[in-house]
Amino acid sequence: MVNMRFDEIKSKSTELSKRLNSYQFKLSQKIFGKRINLNLDRNEAAKLVGLSEEQYTKFEQGIDLDSSKKEYEEVLHKLTHLNQLSESQNSYYSVHIKNEKPKRIPEKFVSVTTYTLKN
Repeated sequence: MVNMRFDEIKSKSTELSKRLNSYQFKLSQKIFGKRINLNLDRNEAAKLVGLSEEQYTKFEQGIDLDSSKKEYEEVLHKLTHLNQLSESQNSYYSVHIKNEKPKRIPEKFVSVTTYTLKN
């Protein structure tokens, strides 16, 4: 019984290791980080990259296993391009998507669970 449990844990550990080392997971972390740096919610980011919120969420969470590395990179590229927009272009998109006061902008994305905000 103990050996069976150990084998199950070892199997799950191997699956998790493969998952964490997959291109989907690595690129999803970059996609998430870009969205946080742009101070967008998922719906806003999805609209700006031309995806439904459901499709975008799958890319951001790295659970779209049917999509190619190129497709993940295209989503990341579109978000990176948004990051390079001029101040006026950024304001235009913000007003037309949000119609609300701007939120505090993250100064620097640190990790999936931690980021710092401007004072």
